[in-house]
Amino acid sequence: MNKKVATIIATYNASPYLHTCLQALLQGSLVPHIIVVDNASTDDTRAIIATHYANKVHLIANERNEGFGKANNRGMYFALQQGFPYLFLLNQDAYVEADTVLELYNTSEAHPAFALISPVHLNGSGTALDHGFAAYLQAATLSDHELQQQAGSLVPIPFVNAAAWMLRRSCVEKIGGFNPVFFHYGEDVNYAHRMQFHGLQTAIWPAASIRHDRSPTTRSPSLREQKRRYLHFVLMDMANPHSSLTLGYLLSIVLRQAVRALASAQWAVARQNGQRLVWLFALSGKPIWRCKKLTRKQGLHFLP
Repeated sequence: MNKKVATIIATYNASPYLHTCLQALLQGSLVPHIIVVDNASTDDTRAIIATHYANKVHLIANERNEGFGKANNRGMYFALQQGFPYLFLLNQDAYVEADTVLELYNTSEAHPAFALISPVHLNGSGTALDHGFAAYLQAATLSDHELQQQAGSLVPIPFVNAAAWMLRRSCVEKIGGFNPVFFHYGEDVNYAHRMQFHGLQTAIWPAASIRHDRSPTTRSPSLREQKRRYLHFVLMDMANPHSSLTLGYLLSIVLRQAVRALASAQWAVARQNGQRLVWLFALSGKPIWRCKKLTRKQGLHFLP
Protein backbone atom coordinates (compact mmCIF):
# COMPACT_ATOMS: atom_id res chain seq x y z
CA MET A 1 0.00 0.00 0.00
CA ASN A 2 1.08 3.54 -0.75
CA LYS A 3 2.87 5.44 2.01
CA LYS A 4 1.81 8.85 0.73
CA VAL A 5 -1.99 8.71 0.93
CA ALA A 6 -4.22 7.60 3.81
CA THR A 7 -7.87 7.10 2.91
CA ILE A 8 -10.24 7.74 5.81
CA ILE A 9 -13.77 6.32 5.73
CA ALA A 10 -16.24 7.06 8.53
CA THR A 11 -18.79 4.25 8.63
CA TYR A 12 -22.15 3.64 10.21
CA ASN A 13 -24.18 0.59 9.12
CA ALA A 14 -22.16 0.53 5.92
CA SER A 15 -22.70 -3.08 4.85
CA PRO A 16 -24.72 -2.23 1.67
CA TYR A 17 -21.78 -0.21 0.35
CA LEU A 18 -18.63 -1.46 2.05
CA HIS A 19 -17.46 -4.18 -0.35
CA THR A 20 -17.88 -1.92 -3.37
CA CYS A 21 -16.17 1.01 -1.65
CA LEU A 22 -13.18 -0.98 -0.40
CA GLN A 23 -12.74 -3.14 -3.50
CA ALA A 24 -12.63 -0.04 -5.70
CA LEU A 25 -9.84 1.40 -3.55
CA LEU A 26 -7.89 -1.87 -3.43
CA GLN A 27 -8.07 -2.35 -7.19
CA GLY A 28 -6.91 1.15 -8.03
CA SER A 29 -3.63 2.11 -9.70
CA LEU A 30 -2.56 3.71 -6.41
CA VAL A 31 -3.75 1.77 -3.38
CA PRO A 32 -3.83 4.03 -0.30
CA HIS A 33 -3.49 3.03 3.33
CA ILE A 34 -7.14 2.54 4.32
CA ILE A 35 -8.43 3.67 7.72
CA VAL A 36 -12.03 2.88 8.61
CA VAL A 37 -13.50 4.62 11.65
CA ASP A 38 -16.69 2.82 12.57
CA ASN A 39 -19.34 4.65 14.58
CA ALA A 40 -20.64 1.64 16.55
CA SER A 41 -22.51 0.11 13.61
CA THR A 42 -25.37 -2.23 14.52
CA ASP A 43 -25.10 -4.23 11.28
CA ASP A 44 -22.21 -6.46 10.12
CA THR A 45 -19.86 -3.64 9.06
CA ARG A 46 -17.15 -4.70 11.51
CA ALA A 47 -17.63 -8.39 10.72
CA ILE A 48 -17.13 -7.68 7.00
CA ILE A 49 -13.84 -5.93 7.74
CA ALA A 50 -12.65 -8.64 10.12
CA THR A 51 -13.54 -11.44 7.69
CA HIS A 52 -12.50 -9.96 4.35
CA TYR A 53 -10.19 -7.00 4.99
CA ALA A 54 -8.36 -7.67 8.25
CA ASN A 55 -4.91 -7.25 6.64
CA LYS A 56 -5.93 -4.47 4.29
CA VAL A 57 -7.83 -2.03 6.52
CA HIS A 58 -6.89 -0.36 9.79
CA LEU A 59 -10.12 -0.32 11.84
CA ILE A 60 -10.77 2.22 14.58
CA ALA A 61 -13.86 1.00 16.44
CA ASN A 62 -15.76 3.73 18.28
CA GLU A 63 -17.81 2.66 21.30
CA ARG A 64 -20.67 4.96 20.27
CA ASN A 65 -21.84 6.89 17.24
CA GLU A 66 -19.76 10.07 17.39
CA GLY A 67 -21.04 11.50 14.13
CA PHE A 68 -19.38 12.03 10.77
CA GLY A 69 -17.02 14.84 11.77
CA LYS A 70 -15.63 13.35 14.97
CA ALA A 71 -15.13 9.96 13.31
CA ASN A 72 -13.15 11.57 10.52
CA ASN A 73 -11.16 13.52 13.09
CA ARG A 74 -10.04 10.27 14.70
CA GLY A 75 -8.92 8.93 11.35
CA MET A 76 -7.17 12.17 10.43
CA TYR A 77 -5.32 12.23 13.74
CA PHE A 78 -4.12 8.64 13.25
CA ALA A 79 -2.98 9.44 9.70
CA LEU A 80 -1.04 12.48 10.89
CA GLN A 81 0.63 10.38 13.60
CA GLN A 82 1.69 7.90 10.92
CA GLY A 83 3.27 10.67 8.85
CA PHE A 84 1.03 10.61 5.76
CA PRO A 85 1.38 13.78 3.64
CA TYR A 86 -2.11 13.37 2.10
CA LEU A 87 -5.44 12.46 3.66
CA PHE A 88 -8.19 11.30 1.31
CA LEU A 89 -11.59 11.54 3.00
CA LEU A 90 -14.10 9.23 1.33
CA ASN A 91 -17.77 8.53 2.10
CA GLN A 92 -18.81 4.95 2.80
CA ASP A 93 -21.22 5.16 -0.17
CA ALA A 94 -18.66 6.60 -2.60
CA TYR A 95 -16.67 4.51 -5.05
CA VAL A 96 -13.44 5.60 -6.74
CA GLU A 97 -12.55 4.82 -10.33
CA ALA A 98 -9.32 2.96 -11.12
CA ASP A 99 -7.11 6.07 -11.38
CA THR A 100 -8.98 8.44 -9.03
CA VAL A 101 -6.56 8.33 -6.08
CA LEU A 102 -3.49 8.44 -8.35
CA GLU A 103 -4.89 11.40 -10.30
CA LEU A 104 -5.66 13.32 -7.12
CA TYR A 105 -2.25 12.53 -5.62
CA ASN A 106 -0.31 13.56 -8.74
CA THR A 107 -2.39 16.72 -9.13
CA SER A 108 -1.86 17.67 -5.49
CA GLU A 109 1.88 17.15 -5.89
CA ALA A 110 1.89 19.35 -8.99
CA HIS A 111 -0.24 22.13 -7.47
CA PRO A 112 0.92 22.83 -3.90
CA ALA A 113 -1.07 26.09 -3.74
CA PHE A 114 -4.29 24.05 -3.41
CA ALA A 115 -5.00 22.57 0.02
CA LEU A 116 -8.02 20.49 -1.02
CA ILE A 117 -8.68 18.82 -4.36
CA SER A 118 -11.87 16.92 -5.14
CA PRO A 119 -12.77 14.72 -8.10
CA VAL A 120 -16.00 15.05 -10.04
CA HIS A 121 -18.91 13.45 -8.13
CA LEU A 122 -21.14 11.29 -10.32
CA ASN A 123 -24.34 9.53 -9.31
CA GLY A 124 -24.33 5.90 -8.19
CA SER A 125 -24.51 4.52 -11.73
CA GLY A 126 -21.97 6.99 -13.11
CA THR A 127 -24.41 8.26 -15.75
CA ALA A 128 -24.76 11.87 -14.55
CA LEU A 129 -23.51 14.31 -11.96
CA ASP A 130 -24.48 13.68 -8.34
CA HIS A 131 -27.40 16.00 -7.55
CA GLY A 132 -25.57 17.73 -4.70
CA PHE A 133 -22.38 18.17 -6.70
CA ALA A 134 -24.38 19.68 -9.57
CA ALA A 135 -25.89 22.19 -7.12
CA TYR A 136 -22.43 23.24 -5.89
CA LEU A 137 -21.31 23.78 -9.47
CA GLN A 138 -24.40 25.89 -10.13
CA ALA A 139 -23.73 27.95 -7.00
CA ALA A 140 -20.25 28.63 -8.34
CA THR A 141 -21.73 29.54 -11.78
CA LEU A 142 -20.16 26.47 -13.37
CA SER A 143 -21.81 23.90 -15.62
CA ASP A 144 -21.06 20.28 -16.42
CA HIS A 145 -20.06 21.35 -19.93
CA GLU A 146 -17.61 23.95 -18.63
CA LEU A 147 -16.13 21.36 -16.28
CA GLN A 148 -15.58 18.95 -19.17
CA GLN A 149 -13.92 21.69 -21.21
CA GLN A 150 -11.38 22.15 -18.41
CA ALA A 151 -10.53 18.44 -18.06
CA GLY A 152 -6.79 19.14 -17.98
CA SER A 153 -6.93 22.05 -15.54
CA LEU A 154 -7.77 22.58 -11.91
CA VAL A 155 -11.11 24.33 -11.43
CA PRO A 156 -11.19 26.50 -8.28
CA ILE A 157 -14.46 26.31 -6.35
CA PRO A 158 -15.56 27.73 -2.97
CA PHE A 159 -17.12 24.46 -1.79
CA VAL A 160 -17.59 20.82 -2.66
CA ASN A 161 -19.00 18.34 -0.16
CA ALA A 162 -16.73 15.94 1.71
CA ALA A 163 -17.74 12.76 -0.10
CA ALA A 164 -14.24 12.73 -1.62
CA TRP A 165 -11.59 15.19 -0.44
CA MET A 166 -7.85 14.94 -1.03
CA LEU A 167 -6.50 17.07 1.82
CA ARG A 168 -2.93 18.22 2.08
CA ARG A 169 -1.38 17.47 5.49
CA SER A 170 -0.42 21.12 5.89
CA CYS A 171 -4.09 22.09 5.60
CA VAL A 172 -5.06 19.92 8.56
CA GLU A 173 -2.05 21.12 10.53
CA LYS A 174 -3.13 24.70 9.89
CA ILE A 175 -6.86 24.52 10.71
CA GLY A 176 -7.43 21.11 12.31
CA GLY A 177 -10.36 18.74 11.91
CA PHE A 178 -14.12 19.09 11.69
CA ASN A 179 -15.94 21.33 14.17
CA PRO A 180 -17.62 19.11 16.83
CA VAL A 181 -20.74 21.29 17.06
CA PHE A 182 -21.82 19.52 13.85
CA PHE A 183 -22.88 15.90 14.37
CA HIS A 184 -23.76 15.12 10.77
CA TYR A 185 -24.20 17.54 7.85
CA GLY A 186 -22.74 21.03 7.81
CA GLU A 187 -19.29 20.11 9.08
CA ASP A 188 -17.84 20.20 5.55
CA VAL A 189 -19.40 23.62 4.85
CA ASN A 190 -17.88 24.91 8.07
CA TYR A 191 -14.51 23.44 7.09
CA ALA A 192 -14.71 25.29 3.77
CA HIS A 193 -15.51 28.53 5.60
CA ARG A 194 -12.47 28.02 7.82
CA MET A 195 -10.24 27.26 4.83
CA GLN A 196 -11.35 30.49 3.18
CA PHE A 197 -10.79 32.41 6.43
CA HIS A 198 -7.18 31.17 6.53
CA GLY A 199 -6.51 31.70 2.84
CA LEU A 200 -6.55 28.04 1.72
CA GLN A 201 -7.79 27.09 -1.73
CA THR A 202 -10.12 24.33 -2.97
CA ALA A 203 -10.41 22.98 -6.50
CA ILE A 204 -11.95 20.22 -8.60
CA TRP A 205 -9.82 18.00 -10.82
CA PRO A 206 -12.17 17.11 -13.71
CA ALA A 207 -9.99 14.21 -14.93
CA ALA A 208 -10.85 12.17 -11.80
CA SER A 209 -14.25 11.01 -10.59
CA ILE A 210 -16.13 9.03 -7.97
CA ARG A 211 -19.61 7.53 -7.96
CA HIS A 212 -21.71 8.69 -5.01
CA ASP A 213 -24.38 6.05 -4.41
CA ARG A 214 -27.23 8.17 -3.04
CA SER A 215 -30.53 9.57 -4.26
CA PRO A 216 -32.18 12.97 -3.64
CA THR A 217 -34.98 13.03 -1.08
CA THR A 218 -38.36 13.80 -2.62
CA ARG A 219 -40.73 13.32 0.33
CA SER A 220 -42.12 16.26 2.29
CA PRO A 221 -39.97 16.92 5.37
CA SER A 222 -41.38 15.97 8.78
CA LEU A 223 -41.36 18.48 11.63
CA ARG A 224 -38.24 16.76 12.97
CA GLU A 225 -36.56 17.13 9.59
CA GLN A 226 -37.62 20.79 9.36
CA LYS A 227 -36.01 21.38 12.75
CA ARG A 228 -32.79 19.64 11.69
CA ARG A 229 -32.56 21.65 8.48
CA TYR A 230 -33.28 24.97 10.16
CA LEU A 231 -30.76 24.46 12.98
CA HIS A 232 -28.30 23.12 10.42
CA PHE A 233 -28.31 26.47 8.59
CA VAL A 234 -28.27 28.40 11.86
CA LEU A 235 -25.19 26.48 13.02
CA MET A 236 -23.42 26.97 9.70
CA ASP A 237 -23.89 30.73 9.90
CA MET A 238 -23.08 31.08 13.60
CA ALA A 239 -19.96 28.86 13.37
CA ASN A 240 -18.59 30.63 10.28
CA PRO A 241 -15.43 32.49 11.40
CA HIS A 242 -16.32 35.30 8.97
CA SER A 243 -19.76 35.78 10.58
CA SER A 244 -20.71 38.02 13.50
CA LEU A 245 -24.12 36.37 13.99
CA THR A 246 -24.96 35.53 17.60
CA LEU A 247 -27.77 33.45 19.04
CA GLY A 248 -29.18 36.48 20.91
CA TYR A 249 -29.36 38.56 17.75
CA LEU A 250 -31.03 35.75 15.81
CA LEU A 251 -33.59 35.27 18.58
CA SER A 252 -34.48 38.96 18.44
CA ILE A 253 -34.97 38.79 14.66
CA VAL A 254 -37.24 35.72 14.80
CA LEU A 255 -39.22 37.22 17.70
CA ARG A 256 -39.85 40.42 15.73
CA GLN A 257 -40.96 38.39 12.72
CA ALA A 258 -43.37 36.40 14.89
CA VAL A 259 -44.86 39.58 16.42
CA ARG A 260 -45.31 41.23 13.00
CA ALA A 261 -46.99 38.10 11.66
CA LEU A 262 -49.39 38.02 14.60
CA ALA A 263 -50.21 41.70 14.17
CA SER A 264 -51.10 41.16 10.51
CA ALA A 265 -53.00 37.90 11.15
CA GLN A 266 -50.48 35.82 9.20
CA TRP A 267 -51.08 32.78 11.37
CA ALA A 268 -48.96 30.29 9.42
CA VAL A 269 -45.95 32.61 9.47
CA ALA A 270 -46.46 33.36 13.16
CA ARG A 271 -46.68 29.65 13.95
CA GLN A 272 -43.53 28.91 11.96
CA ASN A 273 -41.53 31.61 13.74
CA GLY A 274 -42.91 30.53 17.09
CA GLN A 275 -41.65 27.02 16.41
CA ARG A 276 -38.25 28.40 15.44
CA LEU A 277 -38.10 30.35 18.69
CA VAL A 278 -38.65 27.09 20.62
CA TRP A 279 -35.85 25.41 18.67
CA LEU A 280 -33.47 28.33 19.15
CA PHE A 281 -34.12 28.61 22.90
CA ALA A 282 -33.02 24.97 23.23
CA LEU A 283 -29.76 25.73 21.39
CA SER A 284 -26.71 26.63 23.46
CA GLY A 285 -24.69 29.42 21.90
CA LYS A 286 -21.61 29.15 24.13
CA PRO A 287 -20.05 26.00 22.59
CA ILE A 288 -20.64 27.41 19.11
CA TRP A 289 -18.94 30.69 20.02
CA ARG A 290 -16.02 28.94 21.73
CA CYS A 291 -15.42 26.77 18.66
CA LYS A 292 -15.72 29.73 16.28
CA LYS A 293 -13.25 31.74 18.34
CA LEU A 294 -10.86 28.79 18.25
CA THR A 295 -11.14 28.30 14.49
CA ARG A 296 -10.15 31.91 13.88
CA LYS A 297 -6.71 30.84 15.08
CA GLN A 298 -4.41 28.36 13.38
CA GLY A 299 -3.79 24.99 14.98
CA LEU A 300 -4.66 21.30 15.16
CA HIS A 301 -8.13 22.02 16.49
CA PHE A 302 -10.65 19.27 17.36
CA LEU A 303 -8.31 16.34 16.72
CA PRO A 304 -8.10 13.73 19.52
